[in-house]
This record gives sequence, structure tokens and C-alpha cells, in this order.
Amino acid sequence: MIKQTDYSKYINYALIAYAFSFPISKATTNFFEILVIILWILEGNWKEKLALYKENLLSVTIALLIGFSLLSILWHGNAEITLRYVEKYRHLLIIFVSYWVDNCLVYRGHSTSDIYSS
Repeated sequence: MIKQTDYSKYINYALIAYAFSFPISKATTNFFEILVIILWILEGNWKEKLALYKENLLSVTIALLIGFSLLSILWHGNAEITLRYVEKYRHLLIIFVSYWVDNCLVYRGHSTSDIYSS
């Protein structure tokens, strides 16, 4: 039987590494940012994530900002410039991931310190 991987633990470790990499290197920060987002995508649970994000005003606001920026490709004319502009907001995706992991732990009855002690 295949054991389901608990991505929350790996996402938490990657978020800690992401935070500590800020003063060290931009490349390392970008690496951990991408790693966290990939792990978050692989985790699945899309219905739960969408329901959780709909309840949070900050998540809705960030999604609208990025969505309207992407929608602006239609009337801007130069998709390359628009995508470079939208790329500036990619760091906001970490907010989605950290919010999900934190609420996922609370929902399961754990605290953040519990996950590191196991």
C-alpha cells in the first residue's frame, strides 16, 4: 500500500529556509519560494483550499489583484511587458501557502511546534 506523503511538514521546513535565506542570497530565496509553491501544488486538497481562501479577505484581495493584472493582457497589447509586471506579485503567493499550512495544522489539532517535534 502506498503511503500518502504529508507535504505540510516539508512545506514548513521550506518556509523556514525561505525566511532565513532573505539576507543571504536572492537566488536561494527564489529557489525556496518555488519549492514551497511546488510542494503546495502537489499537496492537492483544492476544494478545501478554495473554501478556506474564500473566507479570507486578504486572499481574495491578492487573487483579485493578480487576476486583474493578468486580465490587463487583453487590452495592453504587449503580453511580455504585462507578464513582467505581474511577475512582481509572485512573492505574494507565499502568503497563500503559509496561510493554508497554518490553518491546516490548526484544523488537524496541532500547533506549529508539534510538527517539528515529530
